[in-house]
Amino acid sequence: MQTSDGGSGLPKYERLYRSLRGQILAGHLPAGARLPATRTLAAESRVSRNTVIAAYAQLAAEGYIRSVRGSGCFVAELPSPPAGAWRAAKRTEPDPPDKNAAGADGRTAGPARYGGLDTALYGEKAFRRCLRSALAGLERQPALRYPDPQGELSLRRALSAYLAVSRGVRAEAGQIHITGGVQHALRWLTELFPPDSYTFAMENPGYPGASGVFRRAGYRMAYLPLDENGLDTRALAHLNRALLYVTPSHQFPMGAVLPAGRRMELLRWAEDTDSCIIEDDYDSELRCGEKPVPALASLGSGRVIYTGTFSKTLSPDLRAAYMALPPGLRLPYGGDCAYFGTSVPLWEQLALAAYMENGSYLRHVHALRKILRRRHEAIAKALARTCPGSVRVLGTGGGIHLVLEMQTACTEDELTGIFAQRGLDALPLSPFWDDPAHAPGNQVLLGCGVMPQGGLEAFVQAVTAAVRTAAERSVPAGR
Repeated sequence: MQTSDGGSGLPKYERLYRSLRGQILAGHLPAGARLPATRTLAAESRVSRNTVIAAYAQLAAEGYIRSVRGSGCFVAELPSPPAGAWRAAKRTEPDPPDKNAAGADGRTAGPARYGGLDTALYGEKAFRRCLRSALAGLERQPALRYPDPQGELSLRRALSAYLAVSRGVRAEAGQIHITGGVQHALRWLTELFPPDSYTFAMENPGYPGASGVFRRAGYRMAYLPLDENGLDTRALAHLNRALLYVTPSHQFPMGAVLPAGRRMELLRWAEDTDSCIIEDDYDSELRCGEKPVPALASLGSGRVIYTGTFSKTLSPDLRAAYMALPPGLRLPYGGDCAYFGTSVPLWEQLALAAYMENGSYLRHVHALRKILRRRHEAIAKALARTCPGSVRVLGTGGGIHLVLEMQTACTEDELTGIFAQRGLDALPLSPFWDDPAHAPGNQVLLGCGVMPQGGLEAFVQAVTAAVRTAAERSVPAGR
């Protein structure tokens, strides 16, 4: 088997993973082909066996290969991609000139409340230096000014470089727009895709902040079911000319990773039906594995609008997010759309740009990923040890939340009340469903971004105590 040594600046396992993934996508490794044993490939490639195991694990996590116990690893069956799906988007125009070159509900985030993050960021020296530098730079300007409505060019360039490395997304600075949150970006899209021409579709359960934007704009709504692998793509059969909002790399709220085969099906469907996909990559950088799953937009389709946010990696109160549009799609700044433009303060954009440019942001994300991994693992292990058979932990692959599904006769309100008695601000799942009556009723969402005063041990003890209390109320026969 031929493996490439390209990308020498990358870890060995990632170079091997990229080489194998490329051969699968190009058809050189066809569906059903058996991959070499890890020891064999390690010897052929002159790398350690652990390197091969890590590369195989990443391919399996993304659905490119499947492991058969006792038989080895085999290439998964993937649908054929739309024409040009893996061609890097060609740059159609240069970066625009730098015009200036000369908690949503008001509640304080408590332990286990989704969306909250520990406040360590504001004490981090690197970030504070970037803030001070940005403010000092503005003080030296001869006059204050309005920011570029698309976002500061320095930040868009920094994001362009970061997304290519971290998420596999190739987007020029001219394609990137800085927004005051993902909902702000979605509101912009209602101007590009009028409600009388497009249906809005999304996962069910899913993010109500997305459905709210499009429902208020007058779109026909379609809610698509999930299974254990995320969006059930069979539900797309009846949809034509739609805007499909998805969270493929960490489904919100259930945590599934959409397999490679279904990703190809999404891209083919979008091409065949003149539809567009909105990918919300809200916290996929924080996947707990060796490497975050690449974004859907990394597959190169011109049908994917990519959105991301700093709210899950830095702080929700920054209210800073971004959107990368495919080549040829532009927002109409000015004229009747003069209200368009970023709402993120100039000093904040300049600080974020510097924080990314000097490498501090990437180091911060890596550190946060390790912290969240410890929290996820500690909760899962404690529940498996103390509450066997009474709870299922969903979404432990990463991110700032997980879902607990319990064997209990408690109602959803009773469950959140039990967690509240332990000082945990757990959320019910029913608000994330199109029809709350369809929610299972035995699930709660726990945020892992904020620890109680006693730290991780106290957090784990509170979670296990709440689950034990819920489990004591056994499920009646016939339920």
